[in-house]
Amino acid sequence: GINAGSIDNTTIGATTASTGAFTTLLASGTATLSTVDINGGAIDGTTIGANTASTGAFTTLSASGAATFTGDVTLGNAATDTITISGTVGINAGSIDNTTIGATTASTGAFTTLLASGTATLSTVDINGGAIDGTTIGANTASTGAFTTLSASGAATFTGDVTLGNAATDTITISGTVGINAGSI
Repeated sequence: GINAGSIDNTTIGATTASTGAFTTLLASGTATLSTVDINGGAIDGTTIGANTASTGAFTTLSASGAATFTGDVTLGNAATDTITISGTVGINAGSIDNTTIGATTASTGAFTTLLASGTATLSTVDINGGAIDGTTIGANTASTGAFTTLSASGAATFTGDVTLGNAATDTITISGTVGINAGSI
């Protein structure tokens, strides 16, 4: 045995490898270890899982460049945590459930289908419970309308041919004055 002192310029275990116990292990070049356990320190500038990927458990995860996640990804606890993302987010073929988008700062959205279980208020129309309130229909581009009941609280103007009811079976009641200008009855 060697007690006290140093072994310089000598390979230990070159022919037959064995175990070693050290208080400090120092390498000035490249060290290849079959397994590694680093306690109380940091692993800097090292790719983890480059050849064989595995799991990782971290208290804090940060990236200075792009981060790519594949498979299912859970960020925080949906009931209690706040996830803040600075920059842009692309979600391809996924869903965002139970989340308010634009709650703090509103922006634009493009959707193939827009579904609201409550009231949806758009910049120029309010549609809720099957009623369209305070909105002119056909103001810019007129089209047809089919109604079970048609009423007006002010004047109603009709242009073109107007059919009121079925002439053979319906009764039309007019309250007020009827003015017919340049026409015949």
